[in-house]
Amino acid sequence: MELEFIEILQVTFSGIFVIISFIVGVLLILKYFKCKNKNLLLAGISWMGIATPWLSGTISFPLMIFFDTSLSVEVRFIIGIAIDL
Repeated sequence: MELEFIEILQVTFSGIFVIISFIVGVLLILKYFKCKNKNLLLAGISWMGIATPWLSGTISFPLMIFFDTSLSVEVRFIIGIAIDL
């Protein structure tokens, strides 16, 4: 599978966004256990939920690079949209 530069750039930045969002979400959840403020727990879960639509592209990219295959449309839909519900 031949990827263009713009596709590689887009997937790279979406991967960075997903990783940073999950780190921030986990840090907020850990802060909840320290302070016992429910708003921190909900903010952490919501912050991670914001990044889930970009998660399918982030997972699909290494599959394209290493195995020359991609996720099916159904799996991308389940990862990207259904998990967020």
